[in-house]
Amino acid sequence: MEENEEETIVIACLLAEEEEEKAKNSRKRKHNIWVHDIFRKRSQHGEYHTLFPDLLNDDAKFFQYFRMTQVKFNTLVDILKPYLLRQNTAYTEAIRPEERLAVCVR
Repeated sequence: MEENEEETIVIACLLAEEEEEKAKNSRKRKHNIWVHDIFRKRSQHGEYHTLFPDLLNDDAKFFQYFRMTQVKFNTLVDILKPYLLRQNTAYTEAIRPEERLAVCVR
């Protein structure tokens, strides 16, 4: 073989090795974030998810609990929604604006 061919082969091997190393690094395991079970069960056992649907059926109890009517609560949610809205992540589901406001008002 000529010297040029040998250099070309060596360069090709080095490039292939570099690409393989990059591919190996991109396949590294991603870190997991641990989320406590209490927060995972919030949608089944949380106060908002268990009590709020019942309060929606009784206007007097809703007013007694939140000190405002359902119409005012919904209006307040609409006004504050841009400030209360969060995005879901790969680890947790974001708290809805209605739930955030209900917790703050209470």
